[in-house]
Amino acid sequence: MAPRKLKKIVRYGNVSADYLQRRQLKRGIGFWLLFGSGIGIVIDGIYSGWNEGLAQGGFWGMSIATALIAMMYLSVTFSMAELSAALPHAGGFYAFTRTAFGAVGGFICGLAELLEYILIMTGYPACIYAYSRVFFAMSRAGYLPQGISVTNDRGIPARAAILGGALALGITVLFVLLGGEDSSIGLGLVTVSVVSALVTYILVLASYVKLQVDRPGMPRPYRSPVGILGAFIGLVIATIAFIACFTIEEYRIAVYVTVGLLALASVYFFFVSRNQLVAEAPEEQLALADDTTVISP
Repeated sequence: MAPRKLKKIVRYGNVSADYLQRRQLKRGIGFWLLFGSGIGIVIDGIYSGWNEGLAQGGFWGMSIATALIAMMYLSVTFSMAELSAALPHAGGFYAFTRTAFGAVGGFICGLAELLEYILIMTGYPACIYAYSRVFFAMSRAGYLPQGISVTNDRGIPARAAILGGALALGITVLFVLLGGEDSSIGLGLVTVSVVSALVTYILVLASYVKLQVDRPGMPRPYRSPVGILGAFIGLVIATIAFIACFTIEEYRIAVYVTVGLLALASVYFFFVSRNQLVAEAPEEQLALADDTTVISP
């Protein structure tokens, strides 16, 4: 069977009959473990990030910023909950953006997710679970080298977890060699992680709005109580926060590094991964089913 083209942007190649069988996840996290991981990340963030905001903005400035960002996170949480029920794929934000904005949007969102999780993994071990699943999903669909997504006999994406851990370890060693906690390197890494997170929030909220407009009939077992208006408000706040990162000189270089890394990764997409996507991947199935321009070259 010849490779298939989708809107002349991506190409789908052939894979072995046991391709998906060798890439099966086993559910290993329940409500309480997920709850505990989230709390751990938040508590760590209070001490590593909030103190800086309090020093810069003072009590009232920090209070206003906290209220606005809380609104954004509520919007992200409810929108993500609805999308997760409607599109229950391993890739999370990447899968939602892939469905709404196509392969390019999904790839950029997925890379931003990985950048965020791998950088903050130096302080948040709970992110191992998150980045390994994003690595797994993007690799299974062909956006990253397909060997990364092979799971072991216990249904664990061990290769993805080890690769992300190795990258995080390398970043940590570099951080220590360049000055450790007494230098501005730490703040720069945190800023890159924050900017990457904002990119994913903007894309997933925009995906929610777009899917509400383009696919109102898509089955949604759960409905966000804030709806499209709440998602739009969160999108505005996230966009303002992203733009604000450019206004602070100390943060500007980290923002440019983030944008540069995403742009560099996009080169890999256009020259490599877009020519070897896997149509059998769950994230790609919906795109193929809804698109009417799939043709043979």
